[in-house]
Amino acid sequence: LRSFEQSLHETVQEGLILLSRKKVQEVSEYLTEVEVDGRTVAQASDTSAVLAQRADLGATLVPSASRSFFDRVDDSGKYLSLMLVQRDGRISHASRSAPGAAAGTARLEDGVWAGTGLMAAHRRAVGELDAQLVEVPPRAGERRATMFLVHPVVASDQVLGSVVLQLDVERLLRVATER
Repeated sequence: LRSFEQSLHETVQEGLILLSRKKVQEVSEYLTEVEVDGRTVAQASDTSAVLAQRADLGATLVPSASRSFFDRVDDSGKYLSLMLVQRDGRISHASRSAPGAAAGTARLEDGVWAGTGLMAAHRRAVGELDAQLVEVPPRAGERRATMFLVHPVVASDQVLGSVVLQLDVERLLRVATER
């Protein structure tokens, strides 16, 4: 009986180890896709053209071809929002307004994003020229924290700002928990 229990325990433990490794690999693949998407958007001429205007959210002109490009990324289902942010933190383009955001919120350090660490991640991304993954605590009325990928945008050796992708945490959790 003891031998059977030991064998059963080892079999269950091996199965759990295999399942854990599979889940880690799936989450890693998902986050790699997110980083590739961030880099693709950051390197797109549409992105640099919008950020080169150095305009605020309401004043930025987004050509229809560029809007289509951003909409395709937004419609992929991986992201809750896509923002193009000037080097100083002004938002030049947002695919969606944040829940609870004031109509005039146009900076990462103001409104719903104030005190969340998103501006600090943006500063690190543009200062170190390295993508940043940041968790933002739940805002008032929300159940879960959210995550953002902040990727620097560089064109002609000039840092223009960043691409900010808000990850769909529900989707990430499904990847991590589904069999």
